[in-house]
Amino acid sequence: MNSMYDNRFDVIARLQFLLAERGWTRYRLAKESGIPHSTLTNLWRRANTPTIATLEDICRALGITMAEFFTLPCNDAPALSAEQRTLLARWSRLTAEQRASFLQLMQCCACSSSLRAE
Repeated sequence: MNSMYDNRFDVIARLQFLLAERGWTRYRLAKESGIPHSTLTNLWRRANTPTIATLEDICRALGITMAEFFTLPCNDAPALSAEQRTLLARWSRLTAEQRASFLQLMQCCACSSSLRAE
């Protein structure tokens, strides 16, 4: 019997993927999001769906939007090299301040490369 609930989005599987991608544990997620570890443990054990407020806290901690959380990688996305995947995985572990510093460093490197080419 088909119903609108047959193809539910698997929140727990998505969370597991995002944590693995970052090399995070549930404990780290609890710490970064401010959500009690016991709440996350119950979420996993019971396969409950988190509230919107909880999911917003999780997404904020992971550095993604709710839209990104519910967007699964598609097959027509450009393939990334191992080096690019490593870079993106490490990027997602940086704080906002570290990301800003890194982008500034990259901009300086690009300017310096341009000057050498001239």
